[in-house]
Amino acid sequence: MLFEFSNACQKKLEYGAETVQKLLASLKYVPTLDKNSALVTRAVEIKALYGISLQDAMIVAAAERTGCAELLTEDLNDGQMYAGVRVRNPFK
Repeated sequence: MLFEFSNACQKKLEYGAETVQKLLASLKYVPTLDKNSALVTRAVEIKALYGISLQDAMIVAAAERTGCAELLTEDLNDGQMYAGVRVRNPFK
């Protein structure tokens, strides 16, 4: 989900490429989850269950897979549970 992070930094926060590259470099030792067929299959299920976009469903599926209890995003309903993951809007 580093792509989503990078995209938000550039579009929402209007960070330049150099700043985003530095942020990504600082995160290189943070464990990440690769997209694989099982994760995509789960995202398709979550999309159907909740009527959200596939991109948002991928994020929820990744959070679910890693045992994340809370997901910070402005793109989903604040306070709602998706597949056992509670969404919080950090901008509220």
